[in-house]
Amino acid sequence: MTQFTKTYNEESPFLTRDQLVERWQGAVNANTLRIWYHRGKGPKVHRIGKDFLYNISDVMVFESECKSSGKKIRDL
Repeated sequence: MTQFTKTYNEESPFLTRDQLVERWQGAVNANTLRIWYHRGKGPKVHRIGKDFLYNISDVMVFESECKSSGKKIRDL
């Protein structure tokens, strides 16, 4: 099972794509996150201008749902 690490700025509730890839220790890459965005998969994404941001609480809910369903993040 992938271990999740805390890689976000403690003052910001958001992660960038790169920070999310780092949090998931490369289980998925930034391109996969782009594909998921267009397919409506993965954690909820907030698009602000050209930036795609992930609220840490949405990411944690997504991780919990994956864990409880027995799915690995990379297998979505």
